[in-house]
Amino acid sequence: MPDVTSGPCIICGEEALPGAAALCNGCGEVFHLVLTQDTEGKDCGEVWLNEEFLALEFGCTRCVAEHRGEAATPPPAREPGPAQQIRVRHQGLSAREIVRRKRK
Repeated sequence: MPDVTSGPCIICGEEALPGAAALCNGCGEVFHLVLTQDTEGKDCGEVWLNEEFLALEFGCTRCVAEHRGEAATPPPAREPGPAQQIRVRHQGLSAREIVRRKRK
């Protein structure tokens, strides 16, 4: 099975390599993210600690902007590659959505 954290970045469209990419918890797509402090590279998203669940959450800049109520740029159009055809998208709720529903 191919590595799901490699492929074209949903934000910039450039190739994201394993070890320098993450999957967005919002849209489930791959984006550039430097995973260590001693490495340089492109960040097309953010990572933060969910204090309620004590887990890391990953978000591409588009989903983070949408969550903050800011205008986001649409992703570049692209053809689905073999990794996207094999990947099964999780249809459950995200941790963020569960927290939102608990607070209501």
